[in-house]
Amino acid sequence: RLGQAGRLLGDFDESARYLRMALEASEEHAQRRQHAVIKTEKARLMLDMDVPDEALSLLERATEAVEPNDYRTIREIARSTGLAHLLQGNYESAVPHFETGIEASENERRDFRATEWSTLRTEWNNSYRLLASTYLLMGEEEKAFDIIGQSRARYLRDVRLQTRILDELPLEERVRFDELTSELTEVRHRLDTERGEGKEAIELLNREAQLVAKREDILALDEEIQTPSIDEIQEALAARDQTLLSYFVQSPADYTRASQEPMSYVFLVSGDTLIVEEVAATDRDITGLTEEISPLLTEGSTALTLNAAAFSLSSLHELYELLFAPVEDFLETNDRLVVVPDRDLFALPFGLLLSEPAPRFQYADAPYLLRSHPISVEVAEQLLLPEERRSHRSELDILALGRTTFEEAAPPLLAVRSGSTRPDEVRSPLPAVRSELEALQSHFRRSLTAIDEEATERFLLDNIDRSQVVHLASHVDLSAVNPFRNAIQLSPDPEDESGVFDGHFTLSKLGQRAVPVDLVVLSGCDTARGRHLAGEGMASLQFGFRSLGVRSSLATLWLVEDQSSAHMMELFYRELGNGAPKDVALQRAQLAFLDASPGGLQSPFFWAAPVLYGNPSPLELSVRPDRLTIALWSGGALVLLLLAGLLYHRRRTIQTKST
Repeated sequence: RLGQAGRLLGDFDESARYLRMALEASEEHAQRRQHAVIKTEKARLMLDMDVPDEALSLLERATEAVEPNDYRTIREIARSTGLAHLLQGNYESAVPHFETGIEASENERRDFRATEWSTLRTEWNNSYRLLASTYLLMGEEEKAFDIIGQSRARYLRDVRLQTRILDELPLEERVRFDELTSELTEVRHRLDTERGEGKEAIELLNREAQLVAKREDILALDEEIQTPSIDEIQEALAARDQTLLSYFVQSPADYTRASQEPMSYVFLVSGDTLIVEEVAATDRDITGLTEEISPLLTEGSTALTLNAAAFSLSSLHELYELLFAPVEDFLETNDRLVVVPDRDLFALPFGLLLSEPAPRFQYADAPYLLRSHPISVEVAEQLLLPEERRSHRSELDILALGRTTFEEAAPPLLAVRSGSTRPDEVRSPLPAVRSELEALQSHFRRSLTAIDEEATERFLLDNIDRSQVVHLASHVDLSAVNPFRNAIQLSPDPEDESGVFDGHFTLSKLGQRAVPVDLVVLSGCDTARGRHLAGEGMASLQFGFRSLGVRSSLATLWLVEDQSSAHMMELFYRELGNGAPKDVALQRAQLAFLDASPGGLQSPFFWAAPVLYGNPSPLELSVRPDRLTIALWSGGALVLLLLAGLLYHRRRTIQTKST
């Protein structure tokens, strides 16, 4: 470890000294596995020192010592060997080594499969990224696109596969699985709320691991998830009437200090086109500009800052020049875009990018990308394909739950539907949630709403399969560990003696059942935010819903203010009810809010947080005519009756005169 630390700090002599000591110790104690690990680390030191020949010699000896099931070391040996060939300019020689690294990752993934492997192994997709980079250097752009796609949303797709297999289990096995899930939910509930330490916490963690393993034994996941071809993705895009912008953001950390600065890329894919353009930025450049835009985009926004509503328009224009300008000539105005981000780009609403510089704080007339393109987001190219879905009969248009009152708290100057990492935190009231849900109920014929004490977890679980759209409006609790432990605050169930349904609704309480819902709207703070998972995006509340089969979700990237959020939702649903595709409905709602708001509410803070993820297709919703529509219809009918009477009278008069 000291040798590794020395290398990372750039103290190569000290690193070499400690690694030599470690190697001697591993030989003395005949620790074969450690011997391979230390030689691999020493090879990484040689790569950082730009001595690839010596690195290759060390890696060859490490390969002889590595255990066949030590997938992590096998992957690192393969990665380092491929990098040594890249440093020598031997691109074709690097390819088979990165492929070996990918094979090691896949073997490791099979051992964990659909548990929490991707939350534990942050480096599992490095070989994928390096192989894609190598293909791009070789001019093999279609191969690079395919490899990048293979590494994305693996955990999400594994969970979806697991959920589908559960639906097909025999009744006895499903009952056993549900019993294990119920106990697992209780264990995780205790881990979340009791925060035990020492022996008790270790016992709970061990029990959690045992329950997860027993559930996996029942499932026996053998089916492999296939990655679609570029032709299949293009066909899906044509059917959705969208153009894909898929980003591949590289980092200096992907390589070695001696290698050249990496270049990022954007793939533009339409029904008949694949275009690849360079993006002159690394992840560090993009992160730096994102931090300048607003603290909301980088801090997780669990507390409101004084400058939260101040967005840097100059930084938004700089990001436009980096991310969008390379492909803008290939697009027409009003082309519908679907963006697959990479790394920190998941925290950025692409609609905010500015095509031209704008004066500071002049938000109203700024030339946002949103003005010319409806935009949705997807976490992987594979999710663009039509989904295999079980038959689902929607009895309801909207199922809406919301909570307006919480523990006693002083009314804040600005009521936000806060996202917090502390479930016990005192929350401010959200009075606008009531009007938000009442507007939904009055707008749609087949709606079911529950507010405050009626908005319980049991009510949600009993009705979630009946609706096209599920709308949840409340405060949110964020998990730093797992998307299934993010929660939205509903009301405790007074009839629940177990204490499990305490109103702290986590997705783990669904028992991993399929949720065949077309759209989930998460009207709270930070519902699209969470810890970044390699290849998956952010482990957010919306990510959890999508992994259970929800076709699309509307979620937020930062704090949302209570009144403005309610107004935005009303505008969005009005457009959705009029038959607009979801991405177009969101675009129109955001622009309508911006155009109609006074100066104090024109900041992106108030309207740009909601982002649409997933399928943007329109929904068939039964809308109640509003009072104006009724008046127009009534007035029109009266006019038609008068005209019909006049025509009849005229016809009778003509006939009389003719006679």
